[in-house]
Parts: sequence; C-alpha cells; structure tokens
Amino acid sequence: MSAIIFFVVACTRSSSKDSSRLNITLEERKWMEQFFKELLLEEGAIYTLWGSKPVTRCVLYYYTEEEIEEYYNQMTEEEKKEAIIREDPLFEENWEKWASIQNRFPMTRYLLFKRNNYGDKENKTALLYFVNILETALAMQRHYAMFKAVVGEDFNPFDMACEFNNIDSPFWKKVNDHAALIGILFGFGERNSWSFYWKYFGHQEKYERVAEAIPSQVSDPQHQYGQSSLADFSLPVFMIVGDGKDEMVEKYRKEREEIKKIYKGQDFIELTLHKMMSQ
Repeated sequence: MSAIIFFVVACTRSSSKDSSRLNITLEERKWMEQFFKELLLEEGAIYTLWGSKPVTRCVLYYYTEEEIEEYYNQMTEEEKKEAIIREDPLFEENWEKWASIQNRFPMTRYLLFKRNNYGDKENKTALLYFVNILETALAMQRHYAMFKAVVGEDFNPFDMACEFNNIDSPFWKKVNDHAALIGILFGFGERNSWSFYWKYFGHQEKYERVAEAIPSQVSDPQHQYGQSSLADFSLPVFMIVGDGKDEMVEKYRKEREEIKKIYKGQDFIELTLHKMMSQ
C-alpha cells in the first residue's frame, strides 16, 4: 500500500512538469478520457492497472448502425429490457486513435493490444486485451501445475506473460482455448473459474443436469452498465459459485475503495497514463 501512496504523491508533486512531458492536445485529452473511462471503469481494466486482476478482455464491435438497428428490432421486449447499451458509442473509434499514437506512451509493465475474434466468422468483432505482465506471471506461477497439464510442457511464467500478445505462440493458443485457465488469468479465482468451465464446457452430456445445477450468480448484480464513475464503478463481472460471500468479490471490493482514494483529487488522464508508463 505504501508503494501506491508514494506513487500518487510523486505524481502530484511533479504534475506541471509531467503534464508538459505528456504533450497531450485538448482534442486528444477529450477522446482519451472517453476511451479510458470506458475501458477502466466499465470493462474493469482499472483492477488490472492498479489491483490484482492479471488480464482484462473486452469486445470491440464493428457493426453498422443499420445492422445494430436490425438486430435490436428482432429482439423481444424482455431482451430489450436486459440489453446492455455501451456508454461510449465511440469506443472502437477511440481505440483506433489510441493505437495510432500509443508509441508516444511506452509501456513496460503492461500490454494493450487488439486481436481478431476467431469465433466471429463475420469479422464484426475483435478482442481488446489489457495485461498486467507481473500479475499474469504470478497467477500462472500459483497455478503452475494446472497450466502445465494443459500446455503439456514446462514453461517460464514470466517469459510467457511477456509474450501474451504473441499471436503465433502455441502456449497461448492452448491456454486461450481453456475456459478455466482463462478465468484464472481474468482474475475470477480458481473456484469460480473451474466451476464455470464444468458448468458450461467441461462435462459429458450425461451429466448435463448436474452441471446445470451448479449454483451461480453474478459478482456485482446491483451495478447498472453505463452508470460508472470514479465515485461508483463496477466490480469485475464474472460468475461466482453459490449464494454466499465470495473471496474474490471481497478482495475486489477492498481494491475498489483503495483505487477511489488514489484518484481522489487527481487528473484522471494524467494519473492513468503515468501509471501505465511507470517503470
């Protein structure tokens, strides 16, 4: 905790110097604030930037307005009530803007990149990843035996974390194809990740009813998507097992309160970018 506090104090003391060093125009600041508030507050990447969540992944949508309207009109009234409306309709456009200038903001501790969504045959979506390299390595080290059993060989967790964005990596192809391991890297916890895997993927057909009976709920059912702010943003969204307290939910609640303190009175964009570029 002291390290986090020191980092914030250091940023505050050198704000005027650092602000000029960032060299951000007013127009850039405007779309950056939109983009990073959507990524960090709505998609949960703020826990990857400041907390213990190793990886955050979200979907980029490239549907036309006509396609969206057509799809919406085909929905039932109940589906329309439950539909999630993205707060920032320019999220994809702002990502492309960021991608074109991100070399101005070099990162060594984090990875932020886009990958094709190979499950989408129409190429209407893509996947955006934000990776905390050290937390990813530590997660794989804690669950080393599980990862080794899936990839079939020994590996160096830190080296593999650094290569998370290597599209040709056989290691990451195997890991990305396993829902439980991905859940662990997304910070959902071992119990929740394996339960999700067994409930929806990892069971024989004859045990379908047993899998369906695994009790589950959403980690933050009260939060309304599109309503996030620095004073009130969602916990990471994932399936938790049972109907009682969950250790991962409790951990993220504590991290959320600490993150609120970190940003209080600070410039959102400057503090976020400095943290992303921190050594």
